[in-house]
Amino acid sequence: MTNLAEILAKHRAWIRGMPGGQRASLCGADLRGADLSRVNLRGADLRGADLRGAYLKEANFSEANLRRANLSEANLWEADLSGANMCGAKLWGADLRRANLCEADLRRADLIGSNLCWANLRRVHLCGADLSGANMCGRVPLHVDINRRYVLYVIPEASDGPRFIAGCRNFSIDEALAHWGPNSPRSQPDYVAAIEQWIATNGHAPASVVEAAE
Repeated sequence: MTNLAEILAKHRAWIRGMPGGQRASLCGADLRGADLSRVNLRGADLRGADLRGAYLKEANFSEANLRRANLSEANLWEADLSGANMCGAKLWGADLRRANLCEADLRRADLIGSNLCWANLRRVHLCGADLSGANMCGRVPLHVDINRRYVLYVIPEASDGPRFIAGCRNFSIDEALAHWGPNSPRSQPDYVAAIEQWIATNGHAPASVVEAAE
């Protein structure tokens, strides 16, 4: 492989539209344990690259092609992965705290045991992704809305009772069932079914039901 520093320099020039610039092509590259912190690889081609254990803190991978790349146990703290193609990528045990994954394609990605605390997951595509054991700072994923590219979460231990979150919505049980219920113009039957299943499994009940029982 051509010298990595040279590839990065040409890519910086390519981003800036300078003469001699060239988009970085790192398909299948062996970058295990590499220190690429704060590097700008926006739009780069990293398909199948091996980035296991790499230090990628605050790196810019926005709109990059990371399809089937291996980022297991990589440090991606505050990395920008917005719009990146990460379909089938391996992110086992990766540190994605505060990472920007807005509109990233993570279909069929392996996120087992990853740390997603405070990560931006707005409109992320998670169809078929494995989030087993992922740390989401108390957020429990209930439903993936493939069409709208939202993830419905619950925060069970919120101070004022369970909170249900999707996109910019943050609701109590009653608010969620009213907002997404059958009588609402914003009706989302799949959301309601997921919430009701969670309620049945975890023994919670809407405040209206509790008040009626009392």
